[in-house]
Amino acid sequence: MFVSETDRHAFIESEQRLFREAVDRDVPAIGICLGAQILASSLGARVSRDWPAQIGWDRVRFVADGDPVVAGLAPEALLFEWHYESFELPESAVRLGGSDAVPVQAFRAGLAWAFQFHLEVEARHVRAWSEGPGGKEELEAMGCEAPERSESFGELLSAQAAVADEVFSAFSRLIG
Repeated sequence: MFVSETDRHAFIESEQRLFREAVDRDVPAIGICLGAQILASSLGARVSRDWPAQIGWDRVRFVADGDPVVAGLAPEALLFEWHYESFELPESAVRLGGSDAVPVQAFRAGLAWAFQFHLEVEARHVRAWSEGPGGKEELEAMGCEAPERSESFGELLSAQAAVADEVFSAFSRLIG
């Protein structure tokens, strides 16, 4: 799915309205991957294929500067990606992280956080994406093997789980 496909997926416009309301009312929210793209677009940022599509691991560098959700993270982490589009930084947002390939991988606008990478992913999700409808074709088109077949997949996923625990715990503390 893509943010631009509102004709095929009517819920995208509803989610854009919900994210705008959350930011306007200081309601804590998190958007991951498509959710991050919807949040970015709801704040007027352009979402496009101007950056490389990514399937697999990318080194994200954080510039947290006291952010209540990502401040406790190491300066960088290898995080799992599966996306074709990315976003520019919305005018009202603070950039929290990026990579060489995709300069804006994380941002905050008010009490809403956007993460282009998949903090929530577990091995079963990656297997389902790789083996599901279109997954094999996507991997072939990108010239990659199924990420879960890599020798380091379990180790990388475990390290990412620690990052996810830190982020989601900090977010939970924030919302009380």
